[in-house]
Amino acid sequence: MMAMLTERWMARSPRERLLLSVAGVLAALMLVWFALAAPALAARERAGRAYASAADLYEEMTAGAREAARLRLSAPAIQDEADQAPLRTAASALARDFGLQISRIQPGEAGALAFVFETADPGDLFRWIEGLQTRYGVAASTVTLRRNDGARTVQASVLVVEAQ
Repeated sequence: MMAMLTERWMARSPRERLLLSVAGVLAALMLVWFALAAPALAARERAGRAYASAADLYEEMTAGAREAARLRLSAPAIQDEADQAPLRTAASALARDFGLQISRIQPGEAGALAFVFETADPGDLFRWIEGLQTRYGVAASTVTLRRNDGARTVQASVLVVEAQ
């Protein structure tokens, strides 16, 4: 088989061999570009954008955490009779004060409540959690955040347990 290919190759004129060689090299270069290089470069670009987005969200979240810590240290604990309202009512009123819209409240075990926000500003959300802590002595036991695409908002689920 190889001998037959060699014989056919040698039967071509030098000009045809050169032309076929150049065409083969160009076909190989196109194959490498479209099968390997272009997808790899596109993936690298997407990864760079995703990293930049994640870094921005991280900076925003750490700034919110620093602000929450600062507020926790500077705000006195307020315990008046308005603060003795049931957790569901108090948390809803506090959310309105911070411009947050609670999508749903799901009751859980042992007095736990899960507050779900479809779109929330992370800074406002952290201030709300801090307000629950300082005003009502209720700490969030679980906070789940997910960034909304194309926006500086998050989807959040916050699980709190009412003090007994």
